[in-house]
Amino acid sequence: MKKLMTPFLLLLVGIFMVAAGNLFSDHSPLGSWAFSVNQAPWEYNRGTITFEEGEEGVLTGKILFHTGQEIPINSISIEDGEMIFNVNVDGYDVRSVVSIGSDELTGHVETMEGNMPFNAEREVVEEDEE
Repeated sequence: MKKLMTPFLLLLVGIFMVAAGNLFSDHSPLGSWAFSVNQAPWEYNRGTITFEEGEEGVLTGKILFHTGQEIPINSISIEDGEMIFNVNVDGYDVRSVVSIGSDELTGHVETMEGNMPFNAEREVVEEDEE
């Protein structure tokens, strides 16, 4: 019985790994995104968001505003092609709800002043030619 279970478990683990890889294949948030929130105050209305895969596959990230201020993303969740992430900006909690496209994020940020439209485009990383 043990001899039959080992190949079955290996096959099951392999299928799970392929399925997990396909989860982020076309619409992965990983990487850097140039964002704009035109209705936000000038200091916070544009910059770069970077999403990375941290320990144990947990998504992490940070926001670098065009003014040079950098803040960590406190939490990130993804479900059905929608990503929700939370940050604290100068003592205020801000929640972002965005749809993940292949090269764009669209949605809104929820602030104490109300909801504001959010847009981001994936930044293209150019490889050095040697």
